[in-house]
Amino acid sequence: MIDVSTLAFIPGTSAGPLDPQWVEHTQRLVGHAFDPEYLAFMGRQNGGPLRRRYLPVNGNVKVVERFLCLVDPRANPAEAIYDVGAVWSLIGARIGPSRVPFAVLFPGDFLCFDHGRPGPPSVVWWKHEARPGATSEPIPVAPSFTALLDALRLESEVARPGVGA
Repeated sequence: MIDVSTLAFIPGTSAGPLDPQWVEHTQRLVGHAFDPEYLAFMGRQNGGPLRRRYLPVNGNVKVVERFLCLVDPRANPAEAIYDVGAVWSLIGARIGPSRVPFAVLFPGDFLCFDHGRPGPPSVVWWKHEARPGATSEPIPVAPSFTALLDALRLESEVARPGVGA
């Protein structure tokens, strides 16, 4: 697994230590167990924005605004709007039953775990522009959470069309 320190999270942005009871509550809520690699990652940095946030996808570059956190809103109301379960409660019907959001993309899309197949979930990009009452087909991003982390880049590592080589 990638060293979390190389992702360059903005200091002081973690939502605090993971509460195992809240993790269990969230897994029951979303109907899926979290990937152990994801939980290990969250144990080091419970959500937040990072500097290594540029994600090449199908010839484009998406910006990961922040990773969602796992927090009980009663214990941490300031971070509650970024809680995986809270976000899933808002968009779960639109993303489909096999998907769980875990990161926010600019401008309002989400990276989600896709539990549609046996084994560890893949990572997909869900576009928020799906019409109400309909699910949109997600775009595959990475075969696993660790592959996603390996794909993240700093701004200086991203080639921009028409700028430099």
